[in-house]
Amino acid sequence: MNGNKDHRNNVVLATATTVVSIATATTFLMLDNPREPYSNKVADRNDYIKRILSSEKRCRWNLRMGREPLHRLCALIKDRDLLRDTRNYNVEEQLMRFLHILGYNVRHWVLEGRYYRSLETIRR
Repeated sequence: MNGNKDHRNNVVLATATTVVSIATATTFLMLDNPREPYSNKVADRNDYIKRILSSEKRCRWNLRMGREPLHRLCALIKDRDLLRDTRNYNVEEQLMRFLHILGYNVRHWVLEGRYYRSLETIRR
């Protein structure tokens, strides 16, 4: 009778250990799974920039500068090594942000929404 009770205790212990192990593994896998972003900020930012640069009229409305002068200014800045493409920014986006601020006297937090960047990144 005592052996049967020990066997039953061992089965209960093994079952409980298995359940706890499965629950722990499931929780770990669920927490390790990254959330899907609400929007693809990189694609949205690139679409916004392309939309501005797609027409002369939009470029003048948004940047107070035409497309051709903007591209020449970007080339000049790159040639003189005044600005460089970084891992996160290219010179065109940096210059577009600068022209937005100057042309419309907007604050950094306005650009945060337009360029889908954090305020910390915009201020650099």
